[in-house]
Amino acid sequence: VDLVNIGSSDIVDGNHKLTLGLIWNIILHWQVKNVMKNIMAGLQQTNSEKILLSWVRQSTRNYPQVNVINFTTSWSDGLALNALIHSHRPDLFDWNSVVCQQSATQRLEHAFNIAKYQLGIEKLLDPEDVATTYPDKKSILMYITSLFQVLPQQVSIEAIQEVEMLPRPSKVTREEHFQLHHQMHYSQQITVSLAQGYERTPSSPKPRFKSYAYTQAGYVATSDPTRSPLPSQRLEAPEDKSFGRSLMETEVNLDSYQTALEEVLSWLLSAEDTLQAQGEISNDVEEVKEQFHTHEGFMMDLTSHQGRVGNVLQLGSQLIGIGKLLEDEESEVQEQMNLLNSRWECLRVASMEKQS
Repeated sequence: VDLVNIGSSDIVDGNHKLTLGLIWNIILHWQVKNVMKNIMAGLQQTNSEKILLSWVRQSTRNYPQVNVINFTTSWSDGLALNALIHSHRPDLFDWNSVVCQQSATQRLEHAFNIAKYQLGIEKLLDPEDVATTYPDKKSILMYITSLFQVLPQQVSIEAIQEVEMLPRPSKVTREEHFQLHHQMHYSQQITVSLAQGYERTPSSPKPRFKSYAYTQAGYVATSDPTRSPLPSQRLEAPEDKSFGRSLMETEVNLDSYQTALEEVLSWLLSAEDTLQAQGEISNDVEEVKEQFHTHEGFMMDLTSHQGRVGNVLQLGSQLIGIGKLLEDEESEVQEQMNLLNSRWECLRVASMEKQS
């Protein structure tokens, strides 16, 4: 076990941060690297985290609703954990029934129970520990390592190379995220699949997908000096509970979904403009205080809209789970899922970085 920046005096003096770091290094050595030493030797790799992520991505590549890129936010919605188990043990449960479950907490509880009673893995975490804005990375690593011990451990060189090509994570720490415990059930379902709405006409049997979202995405990505940002103001947020209830009571079809999707995308553009309009941090103390309070209000409004985003994503997830979409429709659905996921994450991370 490598001892870095810690000595006996640090432990005697009660330095919590360094002591916890030492404990984690011990855990990492005996519980993670020791479990993976054979496969690490076979692949001539020394980075256990990279191998574990490669294994997860290789195992879940056939699940369109799942895209694991880290050991934090990728696990919040509960889909990745269920997909990982199902990919190796499809006999244990029906995947579509998990996709249709309405909350991340329910899906995580399902995965933890399957792992405990079918695979013999103790419930090291509670669903509430994972269904957060930014789950604890070390806890997720430990639990996934436990799964790695009992499931088939094939990892290809191609899977490792794919992980090496992933974009580097943003330098936003766990402490920099708001931990708002009153978030709604759908707040963290950002990686759930999102279906793009379409128009049907009597003369066309196949759907004609609207280009609304792609047009808006291009509008956001283009730096246009003539574009006037919206004034900095509090975003309007309708009551999430009634919004979610109305979506769930509506028949699940692409037409109703398109309407909800466009509303969320319109809000997303407005929020991006509002954040951009805040400008640079002032050097004046009083102005900085005012800017802080303005951004604090923006962050609260951002959080209040997470429920709406999650509701739309849940509806899209149900559309995929039903299995009635044509192949080209599902392709459009997957592209749209990636689009909204990217826009939301960019806005969320940019907001957190500004707050820090």
